[in-house]
Amino acid sequence: MLDQEGKRIDSVNVSTPDHMHAPIAMSALQLGKNVYCQKPLTHDLYETRKLTEFARWQRVVTQMGIQIHSTSFYRMAALLVQAGAVGRIKEVHSWNSGGWADVTPRPGVSDPVPEGLAWDLWLGVCAWRPFIGKEYYHPNNWRKRLDFGTGTSATWGAISSIRSSSPSA
Repeated sequence: MLDQEGKRIDSVNVSTPDHMHAPIAMSALQLGKNVYCQKPLTHDLYETRKLTEFARWQRVVTQMGIQIHSTSFYRMAALLVQAGAVGRIKEVHSWNSGGWADVTPRPGVSDPVPEGLAWDLWLGVCAWRPFIGKEYYHPNNWRKRLDFGTGTSATWGAISSIRSSSPSA
């Protein structure tokens, strides 16, 4: 799509399965496009650093989406902090009770790829492996697999984010 439409678009919104966020974002940055990418932005900190460096070099605007942060209570909390209502913040502690990652080996089975699913395209940059039923690759499960998702930390904490760079920076 970027090859065909790149000259006609100003920005790219990356909303694919997690493991493809960084490769698609980098492809857009290489074309000098502004990028809005859903969380988690990357699979690891190396990818985050590379995207950050390239976005700065290209002088494009980038942003990572965290849908929950646009709800009214998150926005109100941010406004209160920014207005100084809670005083100077010296330290913040964050906690998550989840251990939301599945590090067990892949099951040694395979299922037929559902009609209409381009499995090779869904795999993207991941090594080929057989399709294993919708229970395994369903969105509530594939994000737990560390080859496709990022487990608890980046899924709920969104630790992989690049700072917005502006053309005037």
